Amino acid sequence: MTRPLPLLAAAALLSLSLSPSLSRAAAPDAAAAEASFASARALMKQGRYAEACPALEASLRLDPAVGTLLNLGECLERSGRNASAWLRFREAAAMALHTGQREREAIARDRVRALEPTLCHLVVRPSPSSPSDDALVTRDGEVLSPSALGLRIPVDPGVHVVVATTAGSAPRRVEITVAASADGGCADAVVDLPASPRASPARAAPAPHLDLGLTRPAPERASSSPHRTTGILLGGTGLAALGASAAFALLAADTKAGAASACTSAGCTELGRARLHDAGAYADVATGAFVLGTALLTGGIALWLFAPRSAPGTKSATR
Repeated sequence: MTRPLPLLAAAALLSLSLSPSLSRAAAPDAAAAEASFASARALMKQGRYAEACPALEASLRLDPAVGTLLNLGECLERSGRNASAWLRFREAAAMALHTGQREREAIARDRVRALEPTLCHLVVRPSPSSPSDDALVTRDGEVLSPSALGLRIPVDPGVHVVVATTAGSAPRRVEITVAASADGGCADAVVDLPASPRASPARAAPAPHLDLGLTRPAPERASSSPHRTTGILLGGTGLAALGASAAFALLAADTKAGAASACTSAGCTELGRARLHDAGAYADVATGAFVLGTALLTGGIALWLFAPRSAPGTKSATR
């Protein structure tokens, strides 16, 4: 799918202006990462996984590495967080493939296959009486896209909170506990979102005023041409559309980046495919909004520049 050249140019200029600061912020701190990794390994040998896992997360942020991901996956698995471990092993397999570490890639894929039968899944189903795209749904604080509703999403055992917020109504909160069975399996946990409350009926419109022509309206002052007024409205609408285009373009890029962790060379998970689908949809909306906004803004400027001003006058009164 092609992107409008002005939008791509603006994005390129923005990335160039931010690249020095971003590169400094993203520069790996190898010494600090190694110290955090060594501390985590010592804690794991003592069985203190609740302390070791955050230390490995810190080391991964400082200097991403395949070995750190493999150790973090093992730490999470020993902590009983199989879904989080499964995701980390998938990330390790993707990074090992990218860096040519075939042996570590094979190890990571074996751990992924071993964990899959033990995963717990959470299914968030929308209400049949309410459209799925009219509410903002979050799971444990993470926003769920409308296309992810109804999918089996791997989650760690424990209490999970699903919140649905609809405009004009209070948030609806549902808590559910996901627990693995004694044989190591885990049944799907299903959350059915409640229906949205019906909107309150609109107030009756006031009775229209009946003008019998007994009063004569005051003379009007000179005003701008209707063409100029239309030009202002078109220009404002065009600017709003361009702003929406930029917002959806950023949302598309962010959603696509979020799907990377759920996709490897072996394919994407259901959540990864849903995020990729959403990223494409957001990009299409951004493109359409950009084209529409450009056309409206151009038409508004043309009407403002070339429309004549109307002469001052008064309204005639009718008795």
